[in-house]
Amino acid sequence: MTSRSQTADAAVTGGLVQPQDADLALAQRCLAAEPAAVEELYRDHVVAVRSMARLHASAASATDDLVHDTFVRALELLPRYRGEAPIGVWLWGIAFNLARTERRRSMRRRGLLRRHALPPVHTPPAPDDRSPLRRLQGLIVRLADPEREAFCLRSVQQLSLQEASALLGTSVSTVSDRDRRAKQKLRAWMEEEA
Repeated sequence: MTSRSQTADAAVTGGLVQPQDADLALAQRCLAAEPAAVEELYRDHVVAVRSMARLHASAASATDDLVHDTFVRALELLPRYRGEAPIGVWLWGIAFNLARTERRRSMRRRGLLRRHALPPVHTPPAPDDRSPLRRLQGLIVRLADPEREAFCLRSVQQLSLQEASALLGTSVSTVSDRDRRAKQKLRAWMEEEA
């Protein structure tokens, strides 16, 4: 049985992430419609996918939707999983792509609202939303997409530079620069709020 820590321990060689054989075996079991395998995939990776989703979603219900959609999409795409990355990193990639798509849709909806002079719907934060964690999550959401993605993969999910660059399809130095800029912005915003 594969655990999330086993998957995270995959070897990195020449900038490419090499998953363990257990990831491919789990994928094959899921494709064979073994309920226990699908449950294992979900159980081993839901916490990591949910923590990443929280940083990209605007509300708790959107987080739940993103997590759900990630696993549904993963099961649809599982026949294409070839093991180029650990299955956990592959799931994060699916979640990132779904989050990007949703942000684009949201931007289009806001553009339509502005063009038709409809005021945007704004829900004031609940009183408990000012906890330090909620404040930090609110600041992370303000980052530009490339910086937020690099920061989340490196600082939140604690992927190596090589893993993050493989997932994002960019160079190691670009990921490092984006992560550094994100941290600088977050520090400055936190100082402004203090």
